[in-house]
Amino acid sequence: MISYTIQTRLPFGKHKGKTVQEVISIDMSYINFCLLTVDRFCMSPAVLNEIHSSTPTFTITQEEADKNIEKYLIFLRMESTDDLSNYYPDEEENDYYDD
Repeated sequence: MISYTIQTRLPFGKHKGKTVQEVISIDMSYINFCLLTVDRFCMSPAVLNEIHSSTPTFTITQEEADKNIEKYLIFLRMESTDDLSNYYPDEEENDYYDD
């Protein structure tokens, strides 16, 4: 699980290698898609506020916000226990994101 910032490069999908900030400028809805459907993708509320401040047209639905908070809380728990391997024990990090 990764808590993405605007400078984090996406390691998956059609925008693999681009930063979140770059994706927002060319395909904003892809970030919404990731918030809702990509299990290992979350952002802190502070990062979402930063994005909205710099790009006021960026909005998320309540469903996307709820899913993101759920994943972000898992991220925080995992980070605090330093036990990230138990979230997806049977998957290789790189294999999960390959298209």
